[in-house]
Amino acid sequence: MEIILGSANFTTAAFSNNTEASLLISHKDTNSVDIYNNAIKFVDQTFSDGKTYKKSDLEKYRIAWKNHIQKIKSLSGQYGSKKRNPKPIHEVPMMNRGWDDFMNEVRNETSHGLDRRLRVIEIAKSLFNKVDHFNELAADERKFIAGIPNKLDTYGAEDWGYFGSMKGAGIIKNKIKDNDSNVSKALDQIPLSGQITKKHYENYIKYFTQTFTGNYIATATRLLCMKRPDTFVCFDSKNRSALCKDFGIIQSEMDYERYWDDIVERIYDSHWWQNPNPKNDIEEKVNDARAAFLDSLYFEE
Repeated sequence: MEIILGSANFTTAAFSNNTEASLLISHKDTNSVDIYNNAIKFVDQTFSDGKTYKKSDLEKYRIAWKNHIQKIKSLSGQYGSKKRNPKPIHEVPMMNRGWDDFMNEVRNETSHGLDRRLRVIEIAKSLFNKVDHFNELAADERKFIAGIPNKLDTYGAEDWGYFGSMKGAGIIKNKIKDNDSNVSKALDQIPLSGQITKKHYENYIKYFTQTFTGNYIATATRLLCMKRPDTFVCFDSKNRSALCKDFGIIQSEMDYERYWDDIVERIYDSHWWQNPNPKNDIEEKVNDARAAFLDSLYFEE
């Protein structure tokens, strides 16, 4: 009489990545009869506790698996459909930063200053709140949102370049000046409140790329972070190197798909983003724009 106890099975993972182990117990071993009887009892009990699996149950399982597979992948640092040898999330500094550490770094940023950055966020918020569509804003208001030179006559408007200056982007200036309809339609896809999903983002990119053919990731994310600074950070030449290093991702060939998978999804899974703990009015305002404020952590002259 012999029995093998273990979890080994005939799967690809078992024969490739996993470490599988089993224990062989024979009738010659001490207490082998008790072990055998307990094992058989366990099998019988498990069988009686089971249920007949119907086709409808399988379909429900497939739906649940599809909806939650990314949670499993993200634990190993795998975001999106492409494998890029990512770091496990516990090894990514940005994702494990706590709220207090996040706020300390935001306060200690010396390039622009916290109060001036908050004023930029405040102006952008007021502009989006006063109209239903981006194309209803005045030309200088649209320019401010887009991060290009403008003559907006309000306190703090001179800092329009904070969170991603698009000053040198000629094509952007022209499209914003001409009040291109696709830019407005793109921003209409992003709600002012509530959870932003990948579908919202994909719809935004669909309209954005109808006007801007090519990879205009900096401009696209500047507009996004002005409308929803709690979710998006402008990815530009001034922050991308330090940001990618701290995110544990590859800097080269960043595109629209990778921005969501490699950056936004990691932001969503980060400790400081999921567990904000604002202790005063200033921290509350930062919390409402916490993704955009990553620019203050990674900005390099």
